[in-house]
Amino acid sequence: MFTLQIIDFSFEKLAEIAQFESLQITRSYFGTGGFSLTLHPDARGADALAPGALLLVDETKAFLIEDLQALSRGALTVKGCMLKGLCKRRVCVPPLSAGAREYQDFGWDRFTGSAEAAYLHYAENNLINPDVAARTVPNLIAAENQNRGETLPWQARFDRLDTLFAAIGGRTGLGWDIVPDFAQHKFLFTAWEGADRTAGDALCLIAEENGNAADVSYRQILSGSATTAYVGGAGEDEERFILCGGGDAQGISRRELWAEAGSIEDADLLLLYAQNALLETGVKTTVTATLIDSGACRYGRDYDVGDTVLVRGRFGSAAVRITEMTETWENGARRLTANFGDAPVTVNTLLKQLRQTPR
Repeated sequence: MFTLQIIDFSFEKLAEIAQFESLQITRSYFGTGGFSLTLHPDARGADALAPGALLLVDETKAFLIEDLQALSRGALTVKGCMLKGLCKRRVCVPPLSAGAREYQDFGWDRFTGSAEAAYLHYAENNLINPDVAARTVPNLIAAENQNRGETLPWQARFDRLDTLFAAIGGRTGLGWDIVPDFAQHKFLFTAWEGADRTAGDALCLIAEENGNAADVSYRQILSGSATTAYVGGAGEDEERFILCGGGDAQGISRRELWAEAGSIEDADLLLLYAQNALLETGVKTTVTATLIDSGACRYGRDYDVGDTVLVRGRFGSAAVRITEMTETWENGARRLTANFGDAPVTVNTLLKQLRQTPR
């Protein structure tokens, strides 16, 4: 086992926890992940487990405590999310119009730029330096913008901030995070770029012959998919702005859908809306496997959350991104569960039934 640290948002150490029954943490590339810790309520340090405190598995894995539950058998269970789950507490409030009051005259917060610049723009406006000082998250600063990720137009108007960030990540393949900076005693909002481990010296192959997977299977589902989207924007009847995305598909391979986009007038935003609609209704390709925490490529040593790896089975090979990894510690052993995501195929199924290995 190992020792957990409990700190507050001023980086003051509140307690250490060395004894617990079970711990499960989920690190997410696009989402806010989660954790669940079960221990005896009399365990040393348990009294520091309170909503608003931070649980540190190590200096790079920080989780926000949100819920506590005392079970009938006497155990205490504490749950929460990754530190970046702070974004669940904010909506995207558009900048106030000149001379407007706080409760009126809101438009849209529109931004066009790289994925990283978009993350930082909406974080600045809603977490770091918002119009209303009460919305500011103390000690939160922005990382330097490296302009990573695809350049696209975005707009937001009271969308939940974590939902917007998940959409930016899912569309561009660039993750995001909030991490503690112990040197500055600050929290850093930053983009998160996974490594490409599908070729060369960095290759990570998940396959039975590599000793790190079993029962690899592949399934492709075309039913319910679409190749072409007609999107309706601003206007009414004959005056309505309607745009077609994916119009190059022809013949029997063409599958059409209609999507409502409200009052959007901008052609680039309508095209983005069409592309997102097509992504949601694309061909579903499912790769499943039993992941074994041994062999030539191992989690935490050879690959991490956000990385693109190669999965091989009888169907051939597929390049997939690891969008989430869940680590479970019980009885001195660790179990791993990973979610595969887009890169370039859509993978919807969990890696299940993972082998326990001593830690």
